[in-house]
Formats: sequence, C-alpha cells, structure tokens
Amino acid sequence: MTKEVDKLDMIIQAHEYECLKGEKFLQEFFDSTVGKKVFSLGVTKEHVQTLMAARETAVGKK
Repeated sequence: MTKEVDKLDMIIQAHEYECLKGEKFLQEFFDSTVGKKVFSLGVTKEHVQTLMAARETAVGKK
C-alpha cells in the first residue's frame, strides 16, 4: 500500500509541475506507472483515473 501511495504522490506532483508550466514535460513519471499494475487498490485507481482526466483538461495534448 505504501508503494502505491508513493507512486500516486509522484504523479500528483508531476501533474502540479506541468500545470505550473502549462505543458506536458514529465511524461516519464506517468509512463513509469502504466501497464505495471502499480495501482491495485480501488481508491488509488480512482484517484489515478481522476488525475489523468484532469491532466488532459488542464495541460491539454501538448
């Protein structure tokens, strides 16, 4: 559970930095969590889905 929360925190911070700069430049942080079954808890999966949707809206597809 701790590793899951750490990974979630990592991509939240990456998203915040991207929002400040107004462009996607930290994709590698998001990529490190994709397809590896990093998030197994329902609550973290929900947060990740919400974050990814917010990332598309806030930063766009740059």
